[in-house]
Amino acid sequence: MPRSCIVKAEALTRPAIPVAYGHLILAVAEGLGVSRAAMLDGQQIPEGLLDRADGRLSMLQANTLLHRGLKLSGTPAFGYEIGLHSSLTSHGFVGYGLLSYATLRSAVAFGSRFLALRLPNLTITVSEEGPQGVIEVTETLALGSMRQCMFDLFLVGLWRMVPMLGLRQDGADRTPIELCFDCPEPAYARAYRDRLPALRFSAGINALRFPVEFLDQPLNSADPVTARLVTQQCEQELTQLGYTGDLLAQVRALLSSERDGYPDLEAVAAALRLSSRTLKRRLQERGFGYQQLLDEARRRDALRLLDDASLSIEQIALRVGYSDPANFTRAFRKWTGRAPSVYREHGLT
Repeated sequence: MPRSCIVKAEALTRPAIPVAYGHLILAVAEGLGVSRAAMLDGQQIPEGLLDRADGRLSMLQANTLLHRGLKLSGTPAFGYEIGLHSSLTSHGFVGYGLLSYATLRSAVAFGSRFLALRLPNLTITVSEEGPQGVIEVTETLALGSMRQCMFDLFLVGLWRMVPMLGLRQDGADRTPIELCFDCPEPAYARAYRDRLPALRFSAGINALRFPVEFLDQPLNSADPVTARLVTQQCEQELTQLGYTGDLLAQVRALLSSERDGYPDLEAVAAALRLSSRTLKRRLQERGFGYQQLLDEARRRDALRLLDDASLSIEQIALRVGYSDPANFTRAFRKWTGRAPSVYREHGLT
């Protein structure tokens, strides 16, 4: 068996996801009429694992349980339902850590650092775009058929945290909170319009957008002593689980557009002190290719640069690595379904 298959299997079968998430999936399924027995029948989950406070499911076990709930409930919006039923306490020590930090900015930095302890197949980054703050979520391991369900449950759960953290949006003139998805609008979304914030589809990104002033609002529950204790506990968990760094997050961080363009595969590999062959193999083990991540970075930067009215389409094309604007337009249509000029005028709504 090739080594890449062995490593990928280890990643999928390694105990990583707290059983609290398994209980959340089971509870939501039960609320939709699916019994616990039906959810667990034939599942490869050892007897008693779900009863252990420190128990962890593998990504394969959690994914299979999620798929079972989606199928048996007959609810395409199963991810929305999980997000709506989640709370900060669903995330254990990480949830308490989010509550304990002084501001949303520091809480998100904490969450980004330790998300691998809860959902190792996702990562988050925070940025500012004018009046908006943006928390973007990306996959660190190809999510397959459950990709949209994962983004649904994570982003809705993220939005649910806003009032739990004591953040308030005052004044009708403020930037609205918005959930952005890179997929076309699914039919099931319409039934949730009155239960969720503004939804934006085919947005080229999976993210929570919110008033930028939220980032530095003091959190009412801030407690520096608790923050230190929780951080120490989470660091111990990282060590125990053997997480020493996220290759995808490192590559994404290096793929930023500079005056000389994006770094090529060899330059990224050198920055990570790897051979280009090793980097390609490790990315393939995670279900990604270098070109895929480069296109992701180009799309991200193109969307950001198009909001700058001082830049022409031709200038933006050059900035994101296209000497021919026509090739940039074709690529942008592939990413978003619209031409850059149409996006600049109307957005993706």
